[in-house]
Amino acid sequence: MPLAINIQPGSSVPKYQQIANAFSRGIERKLIRKEEQLPSINELSGLYNISRDTAEKAYRLLKKKGMIVSVRGKGYYAVSQAPVGSKRILLLFNKLSPYKQAIYSSFVKAIGRQSSVDLQVYYEDVRLFEQILEENATKFTDFVIIPSFRGEASILARQAVDRHLAGKQITFLERILPDLKEPYRAVVQNFEEDIYGALHKARKHLRRYHKIKLYFPFDTNLSRGIIRGFHKFCLDNNFDAEVIFKGFDEKPLERGTVYIIIRDEQLVTVVHKAKVNRLWAGKDIGILAYNDSPLKQVVLDGITVMSTRHMVMGERAAKMLLDNVWAIEENEFVLIERGSL
Repeated sequence: MPLAINIQPGSSVPKYQQIANAFSRGIERKLIRKEEQLPSINELSGLYNISRDTAEKAYRLLKKKGMIVSVRGKGYYAVSQAPVGSKRILLLFNKLSPYKQAIYSSFVKAIGRQSSVDLQVYYEDVRLFEQILEENATKFTDFVIIPSFRGEASILARQAVDRHLAGKQITFLERILPDLKEPYRAVVQNFEEDIYGALHKARKHLRRYHKIKLYFPFDTNLSRGIIRGFHKFCLDNNFDAEVIFKGFDEKPLERGTVYIIIRDEQLVTVVHKAKVNRLWAGKDIGILAYNDSPLKQVVLDGITVMSTRHMVMGERAAKMLLDNVWAIEENEFVLIERGSL
């Protein structure tokens, strides 16, 4: 049965490259078995309505990548899945942070020395994101992407991936870009369910306070699922709740209030205000931070956090890539109880 190939005439990717990419995916996903005979040049030309020259170019590219061999007088055969050692992986992150460093370190450690891994940062700029894709599309076999876009930027990012990464191996972390033409694997967070579950585990501590305030910076690209999960938990459990989309103002902290802090710079502010006003975290006020870091383990003798398991995310993504697993998996999200709540 011929491999289904959707050749896009208007694509910036040449037809021979589209065909080679399709065969590469077929071999890597075992749709084409090892040592299976492939169509001849004439058959390939007829099957997909392309010229002999285009068919020959596609097979030459596959031979160069070591994915097929030609046997004189017999034809072309699939060799095997592409060897892991041939992978060249680009990690494309939205920003640098302790959490992203944890993902990077665990990913590189899990990949081992079999493949090369590079890291680039697009700083949540969709234009820079596309520029990096365009400049590196032919240099890497695999792209591991943390997409951090909302609204129109999300659409532009998806179009950039479709335009430049046709036939590449794509892995998403934290979230995905919806409606992609290209297949992908992913290790994602379910932001709404994650925060709901973490707050549910912290109920016995939260009951000691009369109000919960979530500080969610208006300019962040974090998922609004965090807000939905927060509201759902507070409604289901009868908590007085408020979401604040700006930083801390000059007002003092309120006794009997839990402060849920997303950004680390806001955490610094609330810790400083607590000390100035002689408010004891875990008694007078509660502090619950988002995403763990070494600093949060020692500040105020430990800040309670709800956190993605960043090391686990990196490890799982690497394992999926090495084992050629095509799936969307949810990553672990945990509550780590310390003295601030």
